[in-house]
Amino acid sequence: MTRTSVSLVAATIAGLVIGLAGGFVQAHRFIWTFDGRYLVVPWGVVIVVVVLLVTIRGAAKLVHRRSAGWFVLAGWLVMTFFLATETPAGDIAVSSGVRQWGYVLGGAVFGSALATLPPRSFASMGLTRSDVRAGAGRAGEPSGLA
Repeated sequence: MTRTSVSLVAATIAGLVIGLAGGFVQAHRFIWTFDGRYLVVPWGVVIVVVVLLVTIRGAAKLVHRRSAGWFVLAGWLVMTFFLATETPAGDIAVSSGVRQWGYVLGGAVFGSALATLPPRSFASMGLTRSDVRAGAGRAGEPSGLA
């Protein structure tokens, strides 16, 4: 019980740290110019969202609970929304551009999708694809998939 509580607090702190770092890294981009045209590559958004998604899955697998992934996502959301609010001095870290909307919405949608997945794969639970379709579990165990 205590170990799980500590793990969930650590997952929340990981989400807060990713949100804090991500609020500033997500604005980075690389601009290629050629023949009077330019291509903008938002590498900061990609890196932060990938780190967030890997951390969500890693926390869920490490703790063997979906709630760990949700706690990472919740910590990230709290910090991201905090950085998106304007301070009394008028400063804002996550503004309202296309990259920033992609960062917030992409992280929220893909993060909640990954946090919803079971922490273990079906193969590690001793189930085959046909067992999953039939809703069968191991002998004497409810499957929880039906």
